[in-house]
Amino acid sequence: MKKFMVPLFIALSVAAFAVASNVSAAEGKTPTPQQEKMANCAHANKGKKGDEYKRGMRECLHAKSTAGAAKDADPKASSEEKKAEGMMTPAQEKMKACSAQAKEKQLKGKTRTDFMSECLKGS
Repeated sequence: MKKFMVPLFIALSVAAFAVASNVSAAEGKTPTPQQEKMANCAHANKGKKGDEYKRGMRECLHAKSTAGAAKDADPKASSEEKKAEGMMTPAQEKMKACSAQAKEKQLKGKTRTDFMSECLKGS
């Protein structure tokens, strides 16, 4: 009798969990934005396996919007293409502008470092 109690208990626990999860799904709970983004990224990386899938998911999830999730998950899209489409953050744009100014002034070494620090701090 004891041999049947443990498997029976496990089977009933699994069945109760399955019913509970179906009930919560049927209640019409809308997914959170993060859950939607996860679903979009998983769809964009469908067919990939192992490290390729993990890399694609990481890149997609770290993207700023879900609209470009499929594009961001594409490993063939180069960083130049992404920059050309204006996908740089404001901090990246500021860094690029300060770097261009430092290059224009032909600054090197500590003077460049000090200039970049001040430029990035300023408005």
